[in-house]
Amino acid sequence: MTKISVIIPTYNRVNYLREAIDSVLAQTYEKYEILVIDDGSTDNTRELVNNYADRIRYIYQDNKGPSAARNNGIKNANGDLIAFLDSDDIWHTDKLAQQVAAFEVDPTLGIVATGYEVIDAKYQIQSVNILKKGELKDIHNNYLYKNFFPTPTVMIKKKCFDEIGFFNEILQFAEDWEMWLRVIADFNFGYISRPLTKVRVHPVSITTTSVNNNILDWMKVIDLHSSNDSYLKGAILRRKRTSWLHLNHAVVHRGKNINLERLFMIKSILAWPLWFPGRYIFFFRHFWSRR
Repeated sequence: MTKISVIIPTYNRVNYLREAIDSVLAQTYEKYEILVIDDGSTDNTRELVNNYADRIRYIYQDNKGPSAARNNGIKNANGDLIAFLDSDDIWHTDKLAQQVAAFEVDPTLGIVATGYEVIDAKYQIQSVNILKKGELKDIHNNYLYKNFFPTPTVMIKKKCFDEIGFFNEILQFAEDWEMWLRVIADFNFGYISRPLTKVRVHPVSITTTSVNNNILDWMKVIDLHSSNDSYLKGAILRRKRTSWLHLNHAVVHRGKNINLERLFMIKSILAWPLWFPGRYIFFFRHFWSRR
């Protein structure tokens, strides 16, 4: 059996960390190690992990951000495959088994992702996200205009990091998308069309805080990677990526600040006016009607 290294970076998430760890221990696939990378927590993270005794490798580091924590985990990993789990998210019990099977069916794959569910703090499912055929085609053609899959859905061969390097530690946001752009440029991509991960959104999750810094880091990634393609493809990708970024932040402000909501939606349309007609309908029905 192939050994998997499960890397769980965490920072002051003791209230959620136990569920994340337990979802790994409940996996039907049994050949794995768990590395909890404590990114300078000031809560009871160490004590919680110690309760699991030798079932977990605990590594403490000064606070350096999620990229540095994941990189620390990769460098200490003993497995041939790397799976990432954020400390406030949860896996379905057959998640690892399904991904290992995908690698065994197609040994040319470098990365395998899965569908996912978004849950709130009360475990209510907010959305189920499965890639459509067109989105899968975009990925296979190295045409990633958005982050199609969050980090906890991904499993990667460790050798990929030997060839393309580690997560960009300058970035506090969008570091996962920047990594996928590099991986998929050089390795084949596999996908499991089942929601095998539960991604939790709560008031203090990193995706719902520091919106301005989030935008700045996403623009850094767009600037970094738009120049890697031909002039036409690079120009189109830049416009689409910018459009998606603004749309994403319009959704972040939904129900909180209607002026920013409208502003980001307008920016999204202006960045790529040729996108789906449904975006215009959505804008006029949802945004402009709420005056």
